[in-house]
Formats: sequence, structure tokens, C-alpha cells
Amino acid sequence: MASGYSIKVTGLQAALKNLAVLGPAAAQGAAIMLKNFADTHIVTPAKTDYAPVVTGNLRSTIQASVPIVSGLRFSVTVSAGGPAEKYALKVHENPRSGKTGGVSPSGKKYYPRLGAPVPYSTVGGWKYLEIPARIAAQNSSKWLLAESAAIMASIQRRMKR
Repeated sequence: MASGYSIKVTGLQAALKNLAVLGPAAAQGAAIMLKNFADTHIVTPAKTDYAPVVTGNLRSTIQASVPIVSGLRFSVTVSAGGPAEKYALKVHENPRSGKTGGVSPSGKKYYPRLGAPVPYSTVGGWKYLEIPARIAAQNSSKWLLAESAAIMASIQRRMKR
């Protein structure tokens, strides 16, 4: 999308300490965890609960990027829009998204074209990426620590075999 919103995920440093046993692969493990976190806690809720849906095209474009690792800094970008970038941004910033009930602000009813789907969304709403990102940020520390502990337990079980 044309504009950006950034959240700070906390707990990654503590999770990285848990993964330190992996040596040089620890940073890559942490990056994969961050990508999984974005997919699970931002992308999935954005698609299922927050994105307005008329045809499904917008929802299908919501995705998390491949993690970028720079030393001990990790980033994943969650985006939407693809070829419909202008529409995605417009809907994201419109408080009426998914709530119009088929009526314009001036009171004019939206009528579907013959054979076309209803021309307005009856689900979702605005800030369909930002809201799940904010919620995810509140839970990031607990999730990342639990995830890194689970990875370490899995590795330890494999080493005992």
C-alpha cells in the first residue's frame, strides 16, 4: 500500500536468546518466527474478520513478506492491494467500509448491475490491517517466548533420539 504503519514487536530478543543454541541459524529461526507471527496474528485475522469483501479480490491480496534480516533486526511487511492498491488504500482509510448498508453518504442507494455481485461490502471495515496489527503487538512477547520455547523443546527431543 502507498502509506505505511509500523508496530514494534517485543519479546524477539528474549526469544532469540532461547534460540541461541542454534548458533548462526538463530537469526534465521527468529525471522521465520516473526513471519509466522505476522501470518497467524495479522494476515489471517485481517482476511477472515476485518477486510471488507465485495468480490474477494482485496482479501486475496493480504499477505506478509519474506522476512528481512539485518544483524539482529528483523522485519516483515504486511500489505494488501496488489493491482488494486488504490482501492485497498481507499477502503482501509474509509470509516464507512463494510458498514454502508448499500447507501451512499448522500442517501443514494447502491444498485447492483445485472448479473454482478452486490456492489458494497456487508462485512469487515476500515483499518483492516492496522487493527489486527495493533492487537497482535499486544500479544507479541508472550507468543514469541512460547514459540521459541516450543522450538527449543522440539530440538532437544530430536537430539535425544
